[in-house]
Amino acid sequence: MAGVLVGLSFCAASRAADQPPPAKAPLSASPPAGAENADIIKAGERAFRLHCRSCHAVGNKAVSRKGPTLNGVTGQKAAQAQDFKFSDALQKSGLVWTEKNFVDYNMNPQRMLAGTSKKMPVIKDEKILKDIYLYLQQF
Repeated sequence: MAGVLVGLSFCAASRAADQPPPAKAPLSASPPAGAENADIIKAGERAFRLHCRSCHAVGNKAVSRKGPTLNGVTGQKAAQAQDFKFSDALQKSGLVWTEKNFVDYNMNPQRMLAGTSKKMPVIKDEKILKDIYLYLQQF
């Protein structure tokens, strides 16, 4: 019987050599949208803490500092925070905080809106600003 088992395993091995290996499940080119957004939001939170938190706040207990709170800012008309004095230029701008406007304004506030009172180190990295914008969408 041992000889039969050896012969069967030899046949199975030769048959396996003639056939292609079983197909593997395809690897996804990118992580699922939820996981990707989670990573971007984490990056945005880190960038917010590094670049924005000294002047702005978000969350349930947020209050305006040197800059306004940023709760609800994404998609909102500019100069809407009740507890902050905005420049006349920003109040009269009609600007809406789309991702593009958020990025352009924060890359160079004075160039986008002459007379704005925003004074800050300019963030030149568009990806960082887009990450921050996605992070702010949670509030």
